[in-house]
Amino acid sequence: MSQEKVDKYKSEKADRRKSLKKEKRKKTVIYACCAVVLLAVAAFGGYQFGNTAGYERGYTEAFNFATSIYQSTLPTDGTATGGAITSGGAVTSGGAVSGSSEGTNE
Repeated sequence: MSQEKVDKYKSEKADRRKSLKKEKRKKTVIYACCAVVLLAVAAFGGYQFGNTAGYERGYTEAFNFATSIYQSTLPTDGTATGGAITSGGAVTSGGAVSGSSEGTNE
């Protein structure tokens, strides 16, 4: 009985390097699979949250709102200057441009 234990220990010791590599590979594969599953769950959750938050409606509404703001800054007489700030101009708290050379005869 004792000789069987010694033989078993020797065979385990001889294959220890292989078994450690095998366990390390198995552990790495498990971690990689868990990471992929976690990433998939996070992506699905983000997608669902986006749909419930109204991305489909919200993008259109926000785009229309931004377009209306932009168009309100454009001049109605067809000139190309618009409400853009030129160099040297500063925006005041009311949104007006001060210190700009627009519209002045220099």
